[in-house]
Amino acid sequence: MQTISNTLYTKKRLAKGVARPLLQKYWVPIVTIFLGVFPLAVLSYLTNSFWIHSTYSRPFLRSISIVLRDSAFIPIFNYYFHRLLLINNNFVRRRKVLLFFVFLIILGINSCIVYSIHKAWTADQYTGFMDLTIGKLSMAGWWHLCFASLQTSLIIFFLIIWFVFSKYNKAAFNIGLSGWRVLTVYFVFGIFDFLIKIQTASEKLSISYLQLGWPRIAGFLIAIIILIFASRYLSNFLSNLEIKFQKDIKYAVLEKDIRDMDIGDIGKELGIITERNIED
Repeated sequence: MQTISNTLYTKKRLAKGVARPLLQKYWVPIVTIFLGVFPLAVLSYLTNSFWIHSTYSRPFLRSISIVLRDSAFIPIFNYYFHRLLLINNNFVRRRKVLLFFVFLIILGINSCIVYSIHKAWTADQYTGFMDLTIGKLSMAGWWHLCFASLQTSLIIFFLIIWFVFSKYNKAAFNIGLSGWRVLTVYFVFGIFDFLIKIQTASEKLSISYLQLGWPRIAGFLIAIIILIFASRYLSNFLSNLEIKFQKDIKYAVLEKDIRDMDIGDIGKELGIITERNIED
């Protein structure tokens, strides 16, 4: 009996030893899922708007943007954003007040835009888990509005941080580029999601309904432009910058060596150079 209890205790300790490092490394994606897609799934299930065969036009499982994009690509993107902040931890600590106020300004302006988009979604003739009745956001709709406002503000804030950190840090640039690649795939699936909604929700499309897709189209185009610019031009710029820094370091080491030399040694070196010049 004692042997069994010792074995169970050992297995429990091993499980904790494995789980703890994973949680420390991937806590940001886990928190993102539990703040984003998980509450939406629960709220839609409680309001009978979860399953594909639901009576609503756009139930939860028919929304690719929630099921796939918000549950996979957004957590991965936030993981890279967190790594970008960690690699410049000293700068973040020194400027945390300034960065906090910048983020608050972005969040305030962006929340108004996201709210207007969500209200436009409820104004059409189709219902879903975010608008159980026409013209009114459901509990899941309000939750998605808050989460979308926060997440899109983080994306805008990420661009600022990425640009600032990448000036003199190639590692920060590479981490940011990896995160932006993930986000580009996120916007690509947003286009697919909009096309599926068009196909499944309506036979006769109104102009106003088509106009609701502009955030996804605009996000996709902006993501592609930034990705191309970052991949081609910024990488070349950073390579040139790295060469310049290497030259600066060489000159700095040379200056230090000269300062450390005695006056007699410097005279000898100059004398050798002068004699060589005369012989030539």
